[in-house]
Order: sequence, then structure tokens, then C-alpha cells
Amino acid sequence: MNFKSKPRRLLWIGCILLIVVVAVGATMAVNGSHGATEPVSPGKSPSPATVVCIGFVDVNPGVSSLHPAQVGRVVEVATEGKTVAKGEVLLRLESELPKLNVKQAEIDLRNAQEQFKKAQTLPQQQEQKIMQQQAKIASVKYEKLSVAADLEVKKDSARSGGIQLSPKILQSLEEKLKEYDESLKAETSKLEELKLYTPQIDINRAQNDVDAKQIQLELAHYALQQYSLVAPSDGTVLRVNVNVGEVLGANPQAPAMQFCPAGPKIVRAEVQQEWAPFVRLGQQVTLVDDSSSAEKCQGKLARLSEWYAKRRTIILEPLMVNDVRTLEAIVELTSNDKALRIGQRVLVQITDSK
Repeated sequence: MNFKSKPRRLLWIGCILLIVVVAVGATMAVNGSHGATEPVSPGKSPSPATVVCIGFVDVNPGVSSLHPAQVGRVVEVATEGKTVAKGEVLLRLESELPKLNVKQAEIDLRNAQEQFKKAQTLPQQQEQKIMQQQAKIASVKYEKLSVAADLEVKKDSARSGGIQLSPKILQSLEEKLKEYDESLKAETSKLEELKLYTPQIDINRAQNDVDAKQIQLELAHYALQQYSLVAPSDGTVLRVNVNVGEVLGANPQAPAMQFCPAGPKIVRAEVQQEWAPFVRLGQQVTLVDDSSSAEKCQGKLARLSEWYAKRRTIILEPLMVNDVRTLEAIVELTSNDKALRIGQRVLVQITDSK
């Protein structure tokens, strides 16, 4: 046994224990330590005068990750830090194909409108056709009467002995009369068929076709709009992850850009579950930059979450515990909000005002 190495081993063990103690203390300070407590009365749990936790500067409803709905080549993109108004184009893709689809839909709509105009004349056309058919029936009737009168004249002349009437002529005239009877039946049937036709049905069909082509045109315009990414509200472009000339696919690894809507800044504080009973709405809050205490901001608790959840922001840093349940507390800033930037990590000191 090497007795000389034993003191050195004890020294190493002591150093390791010291590091563990310091790490545990620092973790408690960062993840929800508290200040001095009030005097504890018998049967009452100690209430901390100050609850300290981590928070992140944000806005309502939060920073948005934006990406175009279509795929294609980028031809225009906004610059980082640009302040834009709602509806302003942030990114534009090549859109020759959807533009051609719009033109085709416009042509189809014009054709349908012309067909509808033509269909609107159908009632007048039907009226004219009925009149023509009625005139045709009348003509057949007159021709039949003429043949019948000629037959009677010849019969009368034959009976009076004026002429010698051949039986074949009589048979021919009688057959002619039968032919006119059948022709009258056919023409009368055509007239009834014309009356059964309802022009309004074809007019409605033509109108429905116009409506359908109008919808197709709107769909083409909508598809064209999806080739442009517009600002969902007034705000600022925080980060752009694409460049002109890049082709955006259907399954992006990252959003095209991150957008911060305009509005007052807030801080999303993450209160660990064991300290949550000691925070309530209206408490005063002091905010200090996590890496420097040179400048402070003031605020108050404006909203508490309805559920305990994992941290909204996962940070893989030393002494930062992420696998804990936290209660999100929204802090509204009451002073010096210009000293804070979106995404900045701050220490949140919640003070019991009572």
C-alpha cells in the first residue's frame, strides 16, 4: 500500500465535494432560490420574501417562425432587422406557372360568361320555334283542306256526269289526305315537345358554369398568393435563413425567417413548482440581465399559466436543469423596456409587496 498517496487522495475527494456543494448552491440560485423569509409562526409554512427564477424576453403572442406554403426558387427576400407593415411581402418565390394558371382560368371564365349570355336568349328562341311550328301545322291543315276540297269537287263533277273520274285518282287523293293526317300528328307532337322544354334549366346550368369558373379563378389567384410570404402583422424581421436563388423544398429543416410582431415586450418567467404557491398576480418584479447586473428593469406579474409544464425554452448549459415542472408567469414591463432585447435571458426577482 502506498501511504504517500492517501493524503493526496483525501485532498482530491475534498475538492470534489467542494465543487459539488458549490454547483448545488448555484443551481438553486439559478433555478428558483429565494431570499430572506418572514418569521414563521407555529403551524404556518415559511413564505419567501423574494422568489428568483429564470425568464426570457418575448412579445405577445410570441416570435413567429414563417415559411412559404409552396415550394420553389427564392427570387426576393426581406433583410434582417427590417420593420414591416401587415401584408408586406417578406419573401417571394418564382411564380410563372401559377400566373399561367390564372390566365387560363380567366379565359375559361370569359367563355362561360359568353355561354351564359347565349343561354339567356333561350326563352325567346323557344317562343319563336313554337310560333314556327304552329305555322307549319296550320300550313299542313290548309294543304289538307285544299286536297279534300279538290276531291269533293271531282266527286261532285263525276256524280253530275261532267267528267269521268278514275278510281285510281280517287284512291290517290284519299291516300294524300291520310298522309296529311299523319303529318299533322307528327307536327303537333313536335309542338308539344317544344312546350315541354324549360329554357330556365339551361340558363341555370350556364350560370352554375360561370360560378364554377369564377371559383377556379379564385383558386388560381389563391395559389399564386401562396408563392409570396407576407407579414402576418406589423413587426420586425429578426432572422432570415434563406437567400435569393435557393430552392425551398416541401420539408424544410428550418423556417425561412423568424418574425417578431410589434407590441410591448414581456418576460416569460419560469417558476419551479415548489415556489409557485408563493407567486400571485400583481406582485412587483425586478429584472436583471442573467450575465450582468449593470442595468435593471421593473415590472409586475400580469398572468399565471393554468398548468405546470416543461420549460418553454430548453437550454443545454451547465447548472441549468431542464427536466423540471415550471409555472409560466407573464411579466409586464413598467420601466426601461428598451434595455431588453427579444430572446434575452434575465433573472426574475418576484417580491412580495405585502
